[in-house]
Amino acid sequence: IQLVKEIATINCSVTNAKLFLQSNFSNILAFRIGGEWTHAAIKPDVSLIEFGNFSDNFWDLFSSLYADTYDHPYFPKKGQQALVEAKFITSINLEPITYFQLKYRFAQKLSKQFTLIPSVYGGITLGDSIPIQYSFPLGGLTGIDRFGHMPFIGYKYFETGNYNVIFGRLDLQFQIRKNMYLILMGN
Repeated sequence: IQLVKEIATINCSVTNAKLFLQSNFSNILAFRIGGEWTHAAIKPDVSLIEFGNFSDNFWDLFSSLYADTYDHPYFPKKGQQALVEAKFITSINLEPITYFQLKYRFAQKLSKQFTLIPSVYGGITLGDSIPIQYSFPLGGLTGIDRFGHMPFIGYKYFETGNYNVIFGRLDLQFQIRKNMYLILMGN
């Protein structure tokens, strides 16, 4: 028997477009600089509090540095992967916001079948009245790269989040057979 009743349903949509210049320094390092437009709309479908629809356009300048020396993209045995990103965000209805994000993973082969993959994830958003799309949502097993999403074992996808996040993760990867892996994950 479920005793919890739904008291609100909110429809949220985010549309995003980027225009950037990218410079690749060999196959392992990429640098981007550019601009981004984001349109966010929030509409209550069912709500006890009547607050109407919200819609706004956000403009930002961003720069990112991406490095990848993994030997395999999905199940690496050696190498590193890092992303550092900074954004300066503004809107007609908003004071400027500063956004920083860091994702770092390192694969260390322990034996022919075992690989240890420690990771560090972090992010901070500085400003006043920060819109939710510039928070750092936590949850899920995978690193889906969507508006600062950070994989955190034990939470459902996008279950919780904050504007200031830092945590570590440790994965132990076991190769059962060729192209068949078992991974133990922990935060």
